[in-house]
Amino acid sequence: PGAPLFASGLLAPTAARYPLFGQEYQDGAIGLAASLPAATARAPGGRDAWVAALLGRPCPAELAWEDFGHLEEPADVAVRLLRGAALAGAAGVNILLHGPVGTGKSRLAATIAARAGLSLYAV
Repeated sequence: PGAPLFASGLLAPTAARYPLFGQEYQDGAIGLAASLPAATARAPGGRDAWVAALLGRPCPAELAWEDFGHLEEPADVAVRLLRGAALAGAAGVNILLHGPVGTGKSRLAATIAARAGLSLYAV
């Protein structure tokens, strides 16, 4: 259940069940999530349309880079890391932002992504 394709919502266990010795058992098969065929039907225009159909619109940066001046050094490291990873085509590069609810982590993430020239999706 914690595998990436399950967690992303692209794959789901099937609902197929069968009786065996008076009990119902799930067959363990894996299928496409119900939302995937509908999303692909709405997005025949290529990769960008598929991404928009599956993930929605990118999160815009609502705050300016200067609003995070107190985090300038670590935020700049994050921008350089993400920009370099994107240019190199690296996969699996992540930044962990940790802190209490309501402290601006999502807004910081959007601002970092914008500064790095990348799109950020809330999933």
